[in-house]
Amino acid sequence: MTQMPALNSQFLRGPAGRIEAIYRRVETGRVAVLCHSHPGYGGTMFDRVLHAVACALHPAGLSTLRFNLRGTGRSEGRFEGGASDAGDVQAAIEHAARDHDDVVLVGFSFGAWLGLHVGLDDARVSRMVGLGLPVRVFDFSYLADCKKPTLVIQGEHDEWGPVAHVRSELERTRCDARLQVIAGGNHFFSRTMDSLVAGVVAFAATPR
Repeated sequence: MTQMPALNSQFLRGPAGRIEAIYRRVETGRVAVLCHSHPGYGGTMFDRVLHAVACALHPAGLSTLRFNLRGTGRSEGRFEGGASDAGDVQAAIEHAARDHDDVVLVGFSFGAWLGLHVGLDDARVSRMVGLGLPVRVFDFSYLADCKKPTLVIQGEHDEWGPVAHVRSELERTRCDARLQVIAGGNHFFSRTMDSLVAGVVAFAATPR
């Protein structure tokens, strides 16, 4: 039985005040920073999707850092739902990079829109994963500048990001991204979590 790394619940310093976070460290050089979905719809670092991904990454040799965006949970500040919240992602990457020389950015739904945008320009982020891109409500045209290895995982029946729309967006921006479609999956990967997790682990744990 694989022993799980110790859970380290802590507060990070962010531009809007303290950021509530959960950090699990394993002795490798790679860490995954996970960004949660929209707080207005119940998104937190305890998202079922992020929790499942984090638990699977540990045995694969990755440390994980989950955090609550400003105004969410016990994080200070006020959530605004836009680019101003990017400072929280930057603070999380900064903290993770203190102990690790390779950062993988994983974002779910709104967290994908926000996180991938930040990771795009951060040299410490080597690769990125977007889960359930909500292309119906958020603009992902910034991916035109993406030159990093990127994996997009989309449910076949995603209500917020139809596969055809996501594929068209990736082709239009010429992003260096691979699209993996989860058969039968919805936006929350409700009955397809195992397939989602397997895809993330295979991509995130691959050596640089």
